[in-house]
Amino acid sequence: MRFADMWDRKPTIPAPAPPVPAPREATTAALPADPGPPPAPAPAPRTIEPPPSEVTAGALTVLRQTKGAILQDQPLPLSDLRQAAEALSAAVGRHSPAFVEIALGPASDEEPLLAHLCHTAILAAILGTAARYTADRLPLLTLATFLHDIGMVRVLSLADQPRALTAEERTQLQQHPRHAEQFLKTVPDLPRVVLAVAAQAHERLDGSGYPAGLRGGEIVEEARLVGVACSFESWTHPRPHRPAFTALETISRLTSTLRGAFDPRFVKLLIEQIGFYPMGSWVELSTGEQGRVNAVNPGSPLRPTVEIVDDLYGVPLPQVKRVDLLSQPTLHVARALGAARPARARKT
Repeated sequence: MRFADMWDRKPTIPAPAPPVPAPREATTAALPADPGPPPAPAPAPRTIEPPPSEVTAGALTVLRQTKGAILQDQPLPLSDLRQAAEALSAAVGRHSPAFVEIALGPASDEEPLLAHLCHTAILAAILGTAARYTADRLPLLTLATFLHDIGMVRVLSLADQPRALTAEERTQLQQHPRHAEQFLKTVPDLPRVVLAVAAQAHERLDGSGYPAGLRGGEIVEEARLVGVACSFESWTHPRPHRPAFTALETISRLTSTLRGAFDPRFVKLLIEQIGFYPMGSWVELSTGEQGRVNAVNPGSPLRPTVEIVDDLYGVPLPQVKRVDLLSQPTLHVARALGAARPARARKT
């Protein structure tokens, strides 16, 4: 190419660059707001547990209805009994000491038979819990205990006699498990264990019980448990023909006088859970001071915790003194005084 041609050649003009868009202003309006942490879930409504006294009162109400139904040949309030049994067995597991005081406390104005059924159910639930009965088995045990002596409705005139019964009267009285069994057989959908406990709760391992004289393995386990609870409750409360025994005297009967009659497994659990000096009972210490059992030491049932209220002269202390006998080896319980605070004359 000639130099002139290079000179005459029109210069190539580059195409203009595309315009650069102006930066957009940042705006927060277009961005989603930060949601932050998720809101805390609303607290579940708090369930207020009824106190043991209310649970017990509810059970007694249903038992009153049950007795009326039997006397009037009406259907058994089975649904209400089941609910009461579930409520009682669950509450006993949470508040065992309070229920021990209810079951073994002073006699109330409640009809003796109904009080016996309710108190025995409490003790049975305590033993069943200690024996690790399942959540399904425990309410059935409690239901069975509610009804174990319901046949007594037919022989109350004998049970209320203020004297020892004759041999013939005692034979009639001992037919009450058969009365219960006959009635409960007519109840539809009744669990078998309820019927078995009603028929066998008064049988004994050595064959000395009634009404059939069953022995050992012929008696279902629940009936053996209820037999221990029933006897303990009955003997620790007064009857028209005799005063109440203390828990210590009653356990002596279970373990010595009537040894071999009761299942030792459940007698052992009774001693561990209730003690020789039950919660709420009154005792006199070796110092002469008197007080109320505040706690039971399961591993040392002879050495409870006591709230001393009277000094050795019978004078009320200005302030209750709490003594754990487990940590006081020089002190011991000298006398069991029973469920009610004893009247005490001041010593001079």
